[in-house]
Amino acid sequence: MKHKHYDYIVAWADGVEIEYNNGHGWFKARLDDFDHTAWQFRIKPEPDVARAITVEISSLDEEGHVQTFQSYKFLRPNLLLTFDGETGKLKSAEVI
Repeated sequence: MKHKHYDYIVAWADGVEIEYNNGHGWFKARLDDFDHTAWQFRIKPEPDVARAITVEISSLDEEGHVQTFQSYKFLRPNLLLTFDGETGKLKSAEVI
C-alpha cells in the first residue's frame, strides 16, 4: 500500500520544491512533514508572472474633451503587469 503522499515524496526526492499547508499557510516541506496525513501538499507554484500588453487609454485634454488612444495588435507593448504566481493578483504595473 502506497503512502498517502507518495507522489509528493518522490517529487521532493527528485528535487522538486514541495509545500505543505497545516491550516496556517503554505510552507516548504521537509521529509518528516510527509508524516502528517491531514496536511495538504502541493508543488510550489511558479513565481510571479509578467505580461506585457497594449491598452486603450482615455484622458481629458486641456479643454476637457475626452481623448482616446486605442491599442492595436501591431503596437509594441507599453504596460508591464506583474501578477502573483500563487494568488493571481496584480502586484505591480509599470509603463514601458
